Amino acid sequence: MSINEQKILIVDDDPVVLKSLKDLLAVRGFNPDTAIGGQEAICRLGQGNYDLVLLDLHMPYVNGHDVMAHIQTNQINTSVIIVSGETSFEAAKNACTQGAYDFLRKPYATDELIITINNALKDKRLQKQNVFMQQQLSESERLHRYIVNTSPDIIYILDQDGHFTFINERIETLLGFSKEEIVGKHYSFIVHHDDMEQAKYVFNERRIGKRAAKNIELRLKC
Repeated sequence: MSINEQKILIVDDDPVVLKSLKDLLAVRGFNPDTAIGGQEAICRLGQGNYDLVLLDLHMPYVNGHDVMAHIQTNQINTSVIIVSGETSFEAAKNACTQGAYDFLRKPYATDELIITINNALKDKRLQKQNVFMQQQLSESERLHRYIVNTSPDIIYILDQDGHFTFINERIETLLGFSKEEIVGKHYSFIVHHDDMEQAKYVFNERRIGKRAAKNIELRLKC
């Protein structure tokens, strides 16, 4: 997703300011939505997913702090840039405490506004990419666990001392042991005592290629 494809919502109670900001962003290739006042902003946030909100603080009935409280309470995943005529340090501090990405005072410098918007959208895009990669990784791990646990064979991992660090669920249906009983135990725990010498060779074998152990039968306890 390119930056200009990301969704922006402009919130202000002054129609002139809304049009000015919308036209400014349109020249830069953006197509932002607008909301006159905090109440309409809350409605729009409930109807669509916005990557960025440009938010005024001083609005009647539902102000900018109310909108940010709504975003926090409902865990809406959006970034907020405050664009306000409020000049007090307290207002800026409160906005940052509520999670604002940045605070720009009116009248703002156009270049500063555009740079701040681009930076916020880049950060949001990186967050989305990170979430997507985590979801892909989680799905890959879930699929791998499913394949391993539905295998008709016992699949296991041993540490260097011969103790099980992992064993799949097939152990339960084939031998009757639970996974919890096996993990942490030495492999000799499930090997028939008459086959222990063979087991030592098989389980301790670290060679590869033609010298690797293969096609060895062992009796296991159940």
